[in-house]
Amino acid sequence: MRYLENIDAKRLQVVIVGKDPFPADATNIPFCKPTWEQQLASNCSGKYVLRSLGVDLVAAQKTYSTPSGLFEILGLDGIVFLNASYDLIGAKIIKSKHLKYLLEAHKINKAFIQRARTVVYCGEACKVKWVDAVNSGLCVVHPDIRNRANPRTFQRWAATWGDNALRDKLGIVNHSNSLPSTTKLEG
Repeated sequence: MRYLENIDAKRLQVVIVGKDPFPADATNIPFCKPTWEQQLASNCSGKYVLRSLGVDLVAAQKTYSTPSGLFEILGLDGIVFLNASYDLIGAKIIKSKHLKYLLEAHKINKAFIQRARTVVYCGEACKVKWVDAVNSGLCVVHPDIRNRANPRTFQRWAATWGDNALRDKLGIVNHSNSLPSTTKLEG
Protein backbone atom coordinates (compact mmCIF):
# COMPACT_ATOMS: atom_id res chain seq x y z
CA MET A 1 0.00 0.00 0.00
CA ARG A 2 1.76 3.10 -1.30
CA TYR A 3 -0.14 5.34 1.11
CA LEU A 4 1.48 3.69 4.14
CA GLU A 5 5.00 3.87 2.68
CA ASN A 6 5.09 7.66 3.17
CA ILE A 7 4.02 7.70 6.83
CA ASP A 8 6.52 9.25 9.26
CA ALA A 9 6.55 6.79 12.16
CA LYS A 10 8.16 9.38 14.45
CA ARG A 11 5.13 11.63 14.14
CA LEU A 12 2.37 9.07 14.68
CA GLN A 13 -0.33 10.75 16.71
CA VAL A 14 -3.45 8.74 16.00
CA VAL A 15 -4.40 5.69 13.98
CA ILE A 16 -8.06 5.40 12.99
CA VAL A 17 -9.11 1.86 12.10
CA GLY A 18 -12.18 1.14 9.99
CA LYS A 19 -13.66 -2.27 9.29
CA ASP A 20 -12.94 -3.10 5.65
CA PRO A 21 -12.68 -1.44 2.22
CA PHE A 22 -15.77 0.29 0.93
CA PRO A 23 -17.25 -1.95 -1.80
CA ALA A 24 -17.45 0.80 -4.44
CA ASP A 25 -14.92 3.49 -5.37
CA ALA A 26 -12.30 2.37 -2.84
CA THR A 27 -9.10 4.43 -2.92
CA ASN A 28 -6.85 2.13 -0.83
CA ILE A 29 -7.01 4.73 1.96
CA PRO A 30 -9.71 3.98 4.54
CA PHE A 31 -12.39 6.69 4.86
CA CYS A 32 -11.11 8.41 1.68
CA LYS A 33 -13.27 8.78 -1.43
CA PRO A 34 -11.97 9.42 -4.97
CA THR A 35 -13.73 12.78 -5.42
CA TRP A 36 -14.62 15.73 -3.21
CA GLU A 37 -18.26 15.36 -4.17
CA GLN A 38 -18.26 11.84 -2.69
CA GLN A 39 -16.08 12.79 0.31
CA LEU A 40 -18.38 15.66 1.30
CA ALA A 41 -21.64 13.73 0.84
CA SER A 42 -23.78 13.62 3.96
CA ASN A 43 -23.60 9.80 4.05
CA CYS A 44 -19.79 9.62 3.82
CA SER A 45 -18.28 8.47 7.12
CA GLY A 46 -14.93 9.96 6.14
CA LYS A 47 -16.46 13.44 6.11
CA TYR A 48 -17.26 13.17 9.82
CA VAL A 49 -13.87 11.67 10.65
CA LEU A 50 -12.14 14.64 9.00
CA ARG A 51 -14.38 17.19 10.72
CA SER A 52 -13.76 15.49 14.07
CA LEU A 53 -10.02 15.83 13.45
CA GLY A 54 -10.46 19.58 12.95
CA VAL A 55 -9.86 19.62 9.20
CA ASP A 56 -11.27 22.64 7.39
CA LEU A 57 -13.00 20.83 4.51
CA VAL A 58 -13.66 24.00 2.48
CA ALA A 59 -9.97 24.91 2.55
CA ALA A 60 -8.95 21.30 1.93
CA GLN A 61 -11.10 21.14 -1.18
CA LYS A 62 -9.44 24.32 -2.48
CA THR A 63 -5.95 23.03 -1.67
CA TYR A 64 -6.12 19.42 -2.90
CA SER A 65 -7.60 18.30 -6.22
CA THR A 66 -8.75 15.02 -4.64
CA PRO A 67 -9.30 13.83 -1.05
CA SER A 68 -6.35 11.43 -1.34
CA GLY A 69 -3.97 14.42 -1.39
CA LEU A 70 -5.38 15.54 1.94
CA PHE A 71 -5.18 12.04 3.43
CA GLU A 72 -1.54 11.75 2.37
CA ILE A 73 -0.74 15.05 4.14
CA LEU A 74 -2.61 13.82 7.22
CA GLY A 75 -0.40 10.73 7.12
CA LEU A 76 2.72 12.87 7.05
CA ASP A 77 1.30 14.73 10.04
CA GLY A 78 0.90 11.49 12.00
CA ILE A 79 -2.79 10.83 11.39
CA VAL A 80 -3.12 7.42 9.77
CA PHE A 81 -6.11 5.45 8.48
CA LEU A 82 -6.12 1.64 8.46
CA ASN A 83 -8.66 -1.16 8.06
CA ALA A 84 -9.18 -4.16 10.32
CA SER A 85 -9.40 -6.16 7.06
CA TYR A 86 -8.16 -5.24 3.60
CA ASP A 87 -10.55 -7.80 2.11
CA LEU A 88 -14.20 -6.85 1.78
CA ILE A 89 -16.22 -8.48 4.55
CA GLY A 90 -19.42 -6.50 4.14
CA ALA A 91 -21.61 -7.85 6.93
CA LYS A 92 -20.66 -8.32 10.57
CA ILE A 93 -17.22 -9.75 11.28
CA ILE A 94 -17.59 -13.38 12.39
CA LYS A 95 -14.55 -14.96 14.00
CA SER A 96 -14.94 -18.37 12.35
CA LYS A 97 -15.26 -16.80 8.88
CA HIS A 98 -13.09 -13.67 9.01
CA LEU A 99 -10.26 -14.21 11.49
CA LYS A 100 -7.82 -14.91 8.64
CA TYR A 101 -8.53 -11.46 7.16
CA LEU A 102 -7.92 -9.76 10.51
CA LEU A 103 -4.64 -11.65 10.89
CA GLU A 104 -3.48 -10.64 7.40
CA ALA A 105 -4.33 -6.99 8.02
CA HIS A 106 -2.65 -7.09 11.42
CA LYS A 107 0.66 -7.89 9.70
CA ILE A 108 0.34 -4.57 7.83
CA ASN A 109 -1.11 -2.57 10.72
CA LYS A 110 0.96 -3.75 13.68
CA ALA A 111 3.92 -1.37 13.23
CA PHE A 112 1.62 1.66 13.03
CA ILE A 113 -0.60 0.60 15.92
CA GLN A 114 2.37 -0.05 18.20
CA ARG A 115 3.90 3.38 17.53
CA ALA A 116 0.74 5.48 17.66
CA ARG A 117 -0.06 7.58 20.70
CA THR A 118 -3.73 6.60 20.32
CA VAL A 119 -5.62 4.06 18.22
CA VAL A 120 -9.32 4.58 17.49
CA TYR A 121 -11.21 1.43 16.48
CA CYS A 122 -14.47 2.23 14.69
CA GLY A 123 -17.42 -0.10 15.29
CA GLU A 124 -16.71 -3.62 14.08
CA ALA A 125 -12.98 -2.84 13.89
CA CYS A 126 -12.90 -3.44 17.67
CA LYS A 127 -12.95 -7.13 16.81
CA VAL A 128 -9.21 -6.94 16.12
CA LYS A 129 -9.01 -7.83 19.82
CA TRP A 130 -9.15 -11.40 18.51
CA VAL A 131 -5.62 -10.96 17.15
CA ASP A 132 -4.16 -8.22 19.37
CA ALA A 133 -5.03 -6.46 22.61
CA VAL A 134 -6.88 -3.18 22.14
CA ASN A 135 -6.40 -2.11 25.76
CA SER A 136 -4.67 1.13 24.84
CA GLY A 137 -7.10 1.88 22.04
CA LEU A 138 -10.52 3.45 22.00
CA CYS A 139 -13.43 1.35 20.75
CA VAL A 140 -15.97 3.86 19.45
CA VAL A 141 -19.20 3.87 17.51
CA HIS A 142 -18.60 3.90 13.75
CA PRO A 143 -18.85 7.36 12.12
CA ASP A 144 -21.66 6.11 9.85
CA ILE A 145 -24.37 8.78 9.90
CA ARG A 146 -26.97 6.15 10.79
CA ASN A 147 -25.35 5.99 14.24
CA ARG A 148 -25.91 9.74 14.64
CA ALA A 149 -29.58 9.28 13.77
CA ASN A 150 -30.00 6.38 16.22
CA PRO A 151 -31.18 7.52 19.68
CA ARG A 152 -29.18 4.70 21.34
CA THR A 153 -25.86 5.77 19.79
CA PHE A 154 -26.32 9.51 19.19
CA GLN A 155 -24.48 10.69 22.33
CA ARG A 156 -21.48 8.42 21.69
CA TRP A 157 -21.45 9.42 18.01
CA ALA A 158 -21.45 13.14 18.83
CA ALA A 159 -18.74 12.74 21.49
CA THR A 160 -16.40 11.17 18.95
CA TRP A 161 -17.44 12.43 15.51
CA GLY A 162 -18.79 15.90 16.24
CA ASP A 163 -16.82 18.86 14.87
CA ASN A 164 -13.31 18.93 16.41
CA ALA A 165 -14.23 16.16 18.91
CA LEU A 166 -11.24 13.87 18.29
CA ARG A 167 -8.88 16.80 17.86
CA ASP A 168 -9.84 18.18 21.26
CA LYS A 169 -10.13 14.82 23.07
CA LEU A 170 -6.77 13.51 21.83
CA GLY A 171 -4.80 16.76 21.66
CA ILE A 172 -3.99 16.30 17.99
CA VAL A 173 -1.43 18.80 16.74
CA ASN A 174 -1.13 20.07 13.18
CA HIS A 175 2.60 20.13 12.40
CA SER A 176 2.13 20.68 8.68
CA ASN A 177 1.83 24.03 6.96
CA SER A 178 0.06 22.16 4.15
CA LEU A 179 -2.88 20.97 6.24
CA PRO A 180 -6.02 23.12 6.09
CA SER A 181 -7.19 22.88 9.64
CA THR A 182 -8.98 24.63 12.42
CA THR A 183 -6.09 23.39 14.60
CA LYS A 184 -3.34 25.80 15.64
CA LEU A 185 -0.07 25.18 13.82
CA GLU A 186 2.70 24.00 16.09
CA GLY A 187 5.99 22.68 15.58
